[in-house]
Amino acid sequence: TSQTLNVMNNPKAKFSAASHCEDSSVTFTAATDVNIGSYSWVFGDGAKATGSSVSHKYPGAGIYNVMLKTSALSGCFDSTSQSVSVYDIPKPDILFKSTCADSQVVFIQNTKVSFFDHLYYTWDFGDPSSGSTNIVKDTDELIGDTIYHKFSASGNFNVKLTVKSSYGCTGSKSFPITIYGLPTAGIKVTNNCRTAGVQFDDNSTGTGVIGYFWDFGDGKTSILKNVKHVFPADGKYLVKHFAINSNGCSDSDTVSVTPFAGPKVAFQVVDDCQGNSVTFHDKTTVPSGNTISSWVWDFGDPSSGSNSSTAQDGVHTFAKPGKY
Repeated sequence: TSQTLNVMNNPKAKFSAASHCEDSSVTFTAATDVNIGSYSWVFGDGAKATGSSVSHKYPGAGIYNVMLKTSALSGCFDSTSQSVSVYDIPKPDILFKSTCADSQVVFIQNTKVSFFDHLYYTWDFGDPSSGSTNIVKDTDELIGDTIYHKFSASGNFNVKLTVKSSYGCTGSKSFPITIYGLPTAGIKVTNNCRTAGVQFDDNSTGTGVIGYFWDFGDGKTSILKNVKHVFPADGKYLVKHFAINSNGCSDSDTVSVTPFAGPKVAFQVVDDCQGNSVTFHDKTTVPSGNTISSWVWDFGDPSSGSNSSTAQDGVHTFAKPGKY
């Protein structure tokens, strides 16, 4: 006897899938055939599905082995597998610290990805007043690389970093930063006489000033807020004053001073008799270009009732003999 044997074609299992970023689903599309009755998918992460075209979102980045099994109405089947890459989303991270308004901020790149990849960065410093330096696009950096920005003013800013991988995956994050304001240093100078000492007073403005530093230009310094300083010799000195606030920010002011040499006091007198008027002749000298504006005499004779004089040459009658 004889009979006809039909040998059926196996349903060809074949599919296509593109690699994706981890924040989106991967679409798997099987090649269709009228002989195929079912499609079974195993996605390599424990999940399964059926259908000729399915989507699946993976729990994280990685390389997954995906298998498709096709079954014909005849009971024949076929299977195939291929690897699908799911790329991680860059997670922007930077290292920095708040600083003073007169300084650049150093931003250190610290973004990491699982796949070896080139990353491209776009920085938005949230500082439009800084002009063209506010946004820096498509920089190719490595971990540890630095970028600098000087903010246009003090205050609070949000620095936004957007990172794009060569696989097309993009992540962004904002980082708040505080830029501290500066004090405004000021100097008030009084009593500009060298021998008596020149008085320097802090005249700074701004809140939180807690530290002071004076450089008198003669090798001497001081950390007092207000200070009297005696210069070692006549001449012109450049005095610099620093004011420092509680955030460590500082400003400086400079003033040129020429301390005036004081008068060299001297007088002449001769011994005289009790009851006579004694004249004290002023012999004081002053540097060229200076004049004496006032005199004050103290005769050392308080019991006389007229112990002082403001004349240039003082005159006094001593009521009692003695040494004065």
